[in-house]
Amino acid sequence: MNSYLPKPVNLEKFPGVEKNTINKLNNVGIKNTAHLFKKIKTKVDREKLASETGENEEKILDLTKLTDLSRVKWIGPIFARIFLDSGTGTVEKLSLSNAKTPYKKLVDINNEKKYTKNKFVENDVKLCIDITQLVPKVII
Repeated sequence: MNSYLPKPVNLEKFPGVEKNTINKLNNVGIKNTAHLFKKIKTKVDREKLASETGENEEKILDLTKLTDLSRVKWIGPIFARIFLDSGTGTVEKLSLSNAKTPYKKLVDINNEKKYTKNKFVENDVKLCIDITQLVPKVII
């Protein structure tokens, strides 16, 4: 199972996450997705973290979703952001997708926001969706 889980991502690698948010999390010892994941599994956990850091709950939820998606092999911080922007914000939602539906949205979002110059194809999206079947769905 561990071979399907990627290495932790430093939080500053996610596009669109404010430096101030990163600093607030760093101040309580949260520097990467592994640290964050331990503290965000439930709504109560996220509310507690927001209170502890003084950060907005919406920003904590955004990072929760990015962290959840980044647990999927082959989904790095940029691809996690593109998936989140497409409305697919959790491993569970992604696992229920069909590759054709999110693929067009992902391409459109990337073309608009210019997150990456790397090209990806529908089969790349399908592989990510397929591998989600092996990733525990634990964010509630």
